[in-house]
Amino acid sequence: TGTTPARYLAFKYEGVAIRNAQGVPKAWISRRIGGHQIDYADESQEVRTLFADALAEKGLESKMGESYEAEKATLPPLN
Repeated sequence: TGTTPARYLAFKYEGVAIRNAQGVPKAWISRRIGGHQIDYADESQEVRTLFADALAEKGLESKMGESYEAEKATLPPLN
């Protein structure tokens, strides 16, 4: 937890071992441009439902809807 919103929660199977030609870990790069990171806009509905259900167990609700929609406008097309 913190006072500022988190951008991503990264679960990485390869750590930073797999890198692109410039040496940047592919886990830090959107799948839309050749990396392994799943952008919020591309997250499965199952993940969103699990998140909402976990919040509901604590009496909370997701406020991510606006973030999901706002991110779509900033991303390149999905290949």
